[in-house]
Amino acid sequence: MGWICVTDGCEGHIVNGIWDGSGVAYFSISDEVTVLHDIFFEFLFTISGTVYMFLFLLIILTLIISVAINIKKLMKNGY
Repeated sequence: MGWICVTDGCEGHIVNGIWDGSGVAYFSISDEVTVLHDIFFEFLFTISGTVYMFLFLLIILTLIISVAINIKKLMKNGY
């Protein structure tokens, strides 16, 4: 994370992660995104396959109920 120089006028003007405004630089958060990405996937890998199966079945059941309710509403309205 931190400031990254774009032009040569910026070189040497970033000290301890602080840019003094000389030249052109941009602030990069790529390191934080990488760390969060790694932590998220480590968490996902710790979940067992059974939990994934139950979540998948829950989503399928929710979709089936949603479709059934919509069909019932359409039939009630006379479509």
